[in-house]
Amino acid sequence: MINHRISAIFRITDSFTEKPIANGIFKAKLDGQSVKLLWKNDGYFLLMNAARGSHELEIESAIYLKEKIEIEVGEFPLTFVITLKAGENYPYGKDAKVFEGEAQGEYVWIVPVKKGMELKVAESEAKAGVKTVAVFVPASMTKHLYPDNFIVMDGEASEMICIEDIENGRASLSMNLKNPHKRGTKILHAEKFEINDGKYRAVFKDAEKIEVF
Repeated sequence: MINHRISAIFRITDSFTEKPIANGIFKAKLDGQSVKLLWKNDGYFLLMNAARGSHELEIESAIYLKEKIEIEVGEFPLTFVITLKAGENYPYGKDAKVFEGEAQGEYVWIVPVKKGMELKVAESEAKAGVKTVAVFVPASMTKHLYPDNFIVMDGEASEMICIEDIENGRASLSMNLKNPHKRGTKILHAEKFEINDGKYRAVFKDAEKIEVF
């Protein structure tokens, strides 16, 4: 009898359209070896029967840039958010805006600033250590796809979070908050971009500007 075990769950989306990736668009490698991810609709893919411990997942596609992420396989499967970035062969269309700049390190987090596309803390204080936070959700964010990565904009207390879902005005987080945050603190959608030769390049749809972290 063969037992199949879900090792990790991936939510894979298109950085430009913010829509789920369809099956057959990319090829994946785990620790340098080809691996097939099981497609489960709406951009969800499952990694099956991987050994417990740390692994590197690599994704390649004809129209997207190569993506590499470190994952941890444990007793229970974790959900990892991956946004594939448009490459040279990507059909952008006329509404694409290209942002380029210099930066140090391996990667940057970039927030595409779009009017009305922000969440805010909706309680007097979101305490450190909690996994659910009350949030104000503007109408423009009600159709956003979750889980996804966000940055809590709070000065030196700023932090990256992954929101798994929002229901009845409460955001469920994949990990506990590291810092407390007051009512009205902005929570903005952010994407991770690699730095090559000291430079980053990001393409967004309808972004007014970007903020780089």
